[in-house]
Amino acid sequence: MENIFIAIVTDDKEYGRSLSLGMLNVCRGFIIRIFTAEEFLTVKKEYDLVLWDGNEVSRVYGGRIIYLAEKPSEVAKNLAEKRFSIYKYSTAASIVAAVFEIYEALTGRRAVNLRKQDVRIFAFTSCRGGSGCTTITMAAAQEICRFQGKNVLYLSFEELESTGEYMRNDAGIKGAAVYLYELFNKTYTGQSNIGTSTDCIPFLDKYIIRDDFGVEAFAPGYGRNPLRELNVGELNKFLASLIDSGRFDVILMDMGQWLSKTAIKCLELAEKIIVVNDMQRSGMRYDSYICHVMNNGGEAVMDKVIRVCNEKTGDMREHIEISSDDMDEETIMISRCDNFINDGKRISFVLEEGFGHDINVMVNAMVEP
Repeated sequence: MENIFIAIVTDDKEYGRSLSLGMLNVCRGFIIRIFTAEEFLTVKKEYDLVLWDGNEVSRVYGGRIIYLAEKPSEVAKNLAEKRFSIYKYSTAASIVAAVFEIYEALTGRRAVNLRKQDVRIFAFTSCRGGSGCTTITMAAAQEICRFQGKNVLYLSFEELESTGEYMRNDAGIKGAAVYLYELFNKTYTGQSNIGTSTDCIPFLDKYIIRDDFGVEAFAPGYGRNPLRELNVGELNKFLASLIDSGRFDVILMDMGQWLSKTAIKCLELAEKIIVVNDMQRSGMRYDSYICHVMNNGGEAVMDKVIRVCNEKTGDMREHIEISSDDMDEETIMISRCDNFINDGKRISFVLEEGFGHDINVMVNAMVEP
């Protein structure tokens, strides 16, 4: 993306340093310098944005200023007067989201990423709820992000999203519903071709949250997941916008049990389909699920299937039910994860021992040519 030059003006150098490091951790497209008020007014250099921690100075310096408010009640967004203030103790992700929104309002310019040539898409699905599909998808995202150095988007198509159970959902991040509104009410065509203009793609930092390892996802909203409402045409446009944003190397779609026409389209678009089952799954249920996918997506879809069995309840490999039609398939076994950490706010797990090894095996099977 284009670099945005930002001056942070504060007499509290430690706060300025913490703020700049936090913002750079969220977005590498910033170039930030820290000044005291006296230093900045002496230099008088033009910056794209000025984050001002102190009394108002608009009469002294007429640049593009965002004031850093001491109290949430002092936050303001006046588009007519182009006067903005944000709460200085918000999370870095919330501040960055606000900065991009204000940047567009003040400058008329939009931050734009360069499109990547090759974005890999994988779908995770299951024939029944409670199989661990979301956990395995999130573990795969962390594996690819941490150990392969890729930029990964976790995309939840669950009816009621559980993303917030795995990632911190900061206030001020708008989520998929607003992203879709912005996308469909502007002129982005959704044509993923070389040379496609990305000017009308909403800039993703306003809508994205991250986990501790860099995996990104749309901030979860309240109620039904808006991605479930997409028709096939809207899905194509949505995924094209994510590809053309240039932000991601890999997109992982957590489909769960979803089997609408749009869900089948997701499976068709995916490079590989990871079908997750637990140890107590019904062979007949699995067969019915596969039959539905084949009837609606064609037999070619089945050539992409990687079958995964999640040992959530302990070592029960000898009790796996496999139908006669599936005996020649290689099933990847995922060991029980004994390193879940639930602090009452977020769930995290450790990619080590049997669980981590098996996730690595699954990911290698996914990404192999």
